[in-house]
Order: sequence, then C-alpha cells, then structure tokens
Amino acid sequence: MKPPLRFSLLLVLPLLAPVLMASGSRYLLTPDSPDTSLDRYLADLNGTDRSDRLFAARELKSRLKKALRDVKPSRQASLAYAESQAILGDFQQMVVPACVQALDLANVAPVCADILGLMESREAIPALRASLKSSPPPRLYRHINRALKRIAQGEAP
Repeated sequence: MKPPLRFSLLLVLPLLAPVLMASGSRYLLTPDSPDTSLDRYLADLNGTDRSDRLFAARELKSRLKKALRDVKPSRQASLAYAESQAILGDFQQMVVPACVQALDLANVAPVCADILGLMESREAIPALRASLKSSPPPRLYRHINRALKRIAQGEAP
C-alpha cells in the first residue's frame, strides 16, 4: 500500500528546511523576529512604560558590556573588534544623551549611571553631579559615585 502524499510531504519537509533557508526565502519557515535594534531600545528608554524602560536600560547595558569585552587590544584582528568599535561609536552618539536625560527617572537612573560610567563619558559629569546634589536614595547614590569614579579613572593618563 502506498503512503498518502501528505504523509510523504511531512517527512520530506524537515529535510528541505535547510535548503529553503539557504535559498534566501528565510521568512518561509520562521516567524517574525522581534525588533532588537538600538533605535527600539532608545525609544523604550524614553517611553512611558516603566517596565519597558527598565528592560531597555538593562539590555543596553548588557550590549555595552559585550562591546567593551570585544574591544580588548588582543582582539584587534577580529571582526568582533570592528563591530564593537562601531557599537561603541553608536552608544557615544545616541545612548549617552538618552541616559543623561533618563537620570531623572527613578527606575532606570542606576542602570543609566552605570552605562555612563562604563562609557567614561565626560559629557555626563555635570548631570551626574546634579543628580548627586538632589540627595538621591542610597542605591542611586552608589551607582552615581561609581560612575564618577570610573570617568575620573578614564581621564587619568
């Protein structure tokens, strides 16, 4: 007895998946992936939803840490080094100003202070000092102090 055609297609389809994926029709078998662009996270950081803001700040911080790990002098010949240099440039232009503005938001201020410290952004020093003058909670105070120390260490020759 010959198996039905539908049954045969179900057996062959998983075998054809890599071929279909490689042929340029990548959306044939995969669902739409979520937007994980830097622009989306910046929009969320400036948005009104507290949980989206916090998630965006944490995601930006983790991307920054990964980029900083890949920019080690021992990895200069790698593609990851070049990509990380580009990411750090984007962060300097787009994320630093957004984090300076977000220092006024209680739930993301500690994460943004960490980002500014990791970036060693001298442009953020006035905003960080202004945040310290407003007598922040102890947790935020520690994050801002740590950021200012990192920036000061980065300026030393």
